[in-house]
Parts: sequence; structure tokens; C-alpha cells
Amino acid sequence: MQRAAQRACGVLGRHAGSQHAAPGKLAKAGSPRLEPLSARDAEDLAVAAAEDRSAYGFTWVPHGSEIDTYLGSQFERAQTGKLAPFAQIRLDDGRAVGCTAY
Repeated sequence: MQRAAQRACGVLGRHAGSQHAAPGKLAKAGSPRLEPLSARDAEDLAVAAAEDRSAYGFTWVPHGSEIDTYLGSQFERAQTGKLAPFAQIRLDDGRAVGCTAY
């Protein structure tokens, strides 16, 4: 489950200009800004998760309705020191468009 959550966070990051970015998403705005993942990112991440899911064929990505549960599990792992989750913030509008974790 932990690996699936980490992969999901990275896949959501495709919308944020990662090396696997979907064409036209963030690529024209540059690299995202990383911020510690927080509950305030939930609404933006739910929107990102609801976009075209055709690029998610190789890993699990939470649906918008699953974001709160997903974030809760990320925060639990962060409290144990097993995960450092970050929101990927699109520079042109300040919205969370993905996440990544280390």
C-alpha cells in the first residue's frame, strides 16, 4: 500500500511538469514549486485527479473522492518519518496540481 501511495503521488505529478508531464499542462509554465503537502491542497488535487486519466494505466491514482483518505495516509506516514510528501504547485496560478514523496 505504501508503494502504491508513493507511486500515485508521483503520477498525480504528471500534471505538474514532471518528466512524464502530459502535453500542455505545466510544461509551458516551467517547473512546479514544491511545498509540504497539507490538507489545504485537497481540493486542487481532487481536480487534478479528475482530469484525463488515460496516462494513469501503469499505477494507481486516487479518484477525487478518495483524496482525503489518500492525504490522511500520506500524513500518517509522514508522522512516522517514513515519508516526506510534497505538493507540486503550478507557478502561474498557485494551485496544487500533483504531489511527490521521498
